[in-house]
Amino acid sequence: MELEPLIAQFKTDEKKRSLVETLRAERLQLPPASIHTLLKRLPLVCPGKAVRRHRDGRTTAVYNGVVLLEIEGLSEEADTKDVKQRVKGWPTTLAAFTGVDGQRVLVLVAGTLEDGTLPTDDEQQLLFHD
Repeated sequence: MELEPLIAQFKTDEKKRSLVETLRAERLQLPPASIHTLLKRLPLVCPGKAVRRHRDGRTTAVYNGVVLLEIEGLSEEADTKDVKQRVKGWPTTLAAFTGVDGQRVLVLVAGTLEDGTLPTDDEQQLLFHD
């Protein structure tokens, strides 16, 4: 799935939005197994590679350079809003989300090598994300 439709899904899917709000409100009272079950109902974002499923059943993965940054330890909603506003100004920011726990911001950034290209082999790609 491309990034833009995924972001639109996060913004418009009321069921998923309601689920996230429930998790944020009740996460301290819920047992870990219940939290895990609820989290499995949310879309999974795997930055770094765009995977496509073809009609014939094949899948291909193309490295896209998307890197996930996590800013943790935020204690208030105002802190997460402030961080999201700040990272909006970064030239490489693609998207920023408040984590399900409400205490972290997840930032998707476009990364490239110094010459503006993407790493081409698996070893370079792994080093890029360390």
